[in-house]
Amino acid sequence: MSPKPRRLAVDVYGYGQVARALLPMLKRAEIGIATVRDRTRIRISHPARGGRRVFVDATSPRYDGEPARAWVRRLEAALSGGTPVVTCNKAPLAIAWKRLVAAARAGRTSLSCSATVGGGTPVLLFLHRLHRSHGVVRVEAPLNATTNFVLDRVANGASLPDAVRAAHRAGWAEPDPSLDLDGTDAQAKAVIIHNLLFPEKRPLALLSSRPRLRLKEGEIRHMARSSGAPRLIATVVPGHVTLKLLAGSAAKSIPGGLGVAGARAVLRDGSEATITGPGAGPQVTAGALVGDLLALRDSFDEVGARP
Repeated sequence: MSPKPRRLAVDVYGYGQVARALLPMLKRAEIGIATVRDRTRIRISHPARGGRRVFVDATSPRYDGEPARAWVRRLEAALSGGTPVVTCNKAPLAIAWKRLVAAARAGRTSLSCSATVGGGTPVLLFLHRLHRSHGVVRVEAPLNATTNFVLDRVANGASLPDAVRAAHRAGWAEPDPSLDLDGTDAQAKAVIIHNLLFPEKRPLALLSSRPRLRLKEGEIRHMARSSGAPRLIATVVPGHVTLKLLAGSAAKSIPGGLGVAGARAVLRDGSEATITGPGAGPQVTAGALVGDLLALRDSFDEVGARP
């Protein structure tokens, strides 16, 4: 008879759309909920019933300033103290990967982050295993659905403000879409892919001085007239990540689209491998968090960041 899976008791930080989608999924997966907190108070607290405590970060990303630094320190303390962290929050990993991985190693615990890239599609797991078995030399992916929605609308005649409003109505854009439209979200995901795939390289970090994307209606329409609607594509190679607007065959050859996550990996022997699946959204992101928690429940022996 197989041993009964070890019980988890999670502390969920954040009470936005992802956290609210997560709570019923945890119950169905028989994962205990110890506490649920927003930025000001504990919203849910259950009596301690044993089980391995896990820190679940479902907070909104903060990339700059003291709040961002303070949250990195909070995660660092949890990891170095031996508490596993499961996260969908890209920002701490993008700005402080080296520190968080070091803290996980010091605490002999794990930092699980598959929900940070790809939503409901295991992009990080796919790339990590592919790299170990075949060697990945380049990854190309459309890592931000909001920006690509806006690009498509502007290419078809909408003004930039109208395209952003349409993205809000369609449920693609956050109330403040600036982190999507200036490229921060896509850069953060590309940095996470890089640091996970190429640990022999110096870890990349998203700095406050990072270049910002500036979408221009004229440039978008010019590209559309000659080659079709452009897409924002991230390219990851050892030691470097870039964002670029691509159109025509170059853009169409890369998998993924609205509501669909995708990535193309070029392998050491020149061949290619691709992955597609469910993209952004609270439900699929919450599902990825549950997947990480179930994997953690099955194994407590891995140390360091993992997909």
